[in-house]
Amino acid sequence: MTRITWANAEKIFHKDGSLRDIYVFDTSFHEWNALWNMVHAEGYSLRYTKDGEESPIPTDAAAVLADRSCSHGLFISMGGIDITCGFYLCEEIELDVDPGQINSQEQLDFVLKFMADLGVATGKDVVLTEEMAEEEVRIRYSARDQSTRLIVRL
Repeated sequence: MTRITWANAEKIFHKDGSLRDIYVFDTSFHEWNALWNMVHAEGYSLRYTKDGEESPIPTDAAAVLADRSCSHGLFISMGGIDITCGFYLCEEIELDVDPGQINSQEQLDFVLKFMADLGVATGKDVVLTEEMAEEEVRIRYSARDQSTRLIVRL
């Protein structure tokens, strides 16, 4: 497996005012709880908000998804990188990452590890795309191959 290097991936994380999205498609409560368990097991720093107000972290993602009375946010921090989850749809996991926070091999490796951990936890492919552009895949973790590859279409 060829390692994704910062030199090869740097253009993906250019600062253009938009975010990058991390997606897992065709999900259910099962995959959401796998994400929930994974971020707790890996020891990421977590913060949860309800309607923008800091709140205690719920025990599982299914309860959050079932509560449509307010907005929810899970903020996952690792190595100076913040990944945000908004709990929009049960059918897809969408997380946001600010490309301005990723400017070295070490930070890229944190994102790649997160994607791989999520793929292993859910048993599904994980993709990093341009913001709100599911078809603009830049990096893909393959659950089948348990590998991550750069998609060169810049």
